[in-house]
Amino acid sequence: MPAERRAQGVDLKRFRRSDERPLSVGVVGLGYWGPNLLRGLMEQPGVDVSYVCDLDEECLANVGRRYPGATATSRYDDLLDDRRLDAVLIATPVFTHFELAASALTAGKHTFVEKPL
Repeated sequence: MPAERRAQGVDLKRFRRSDERPLSVGVVGLGYWGPNLLRGLMEQPGVDVSYVCDLDEECLANVGRRYPGATATSRYDDLLDDRRLDAVLIATPVFTHFELAASALTAGKHTFVEKPL
């Protein structure tokens, strides 16, 4: 990993999975900021955006057309129930962050939340 992308003082090797498969991520919330985070994830080597999730069907359809490799769903539980999904990225309205993050963590998913909780 290039030095400019490595967190200072963190040994990222300890986070590496033994199977070397891409990190499977689901993006939740495709309104204001979610598409920017999604675009950034799509550019990362070793990351597979497996799901995009939003309650707005039109927004979901638009993003689904742009990223056909990702499963588009309006059901958050689809992500939580998929044992192959490693992590969720939550970019929904602030008042939903805690409940969505708590559900993801309870389901054993690595969780990134666009602040605040």
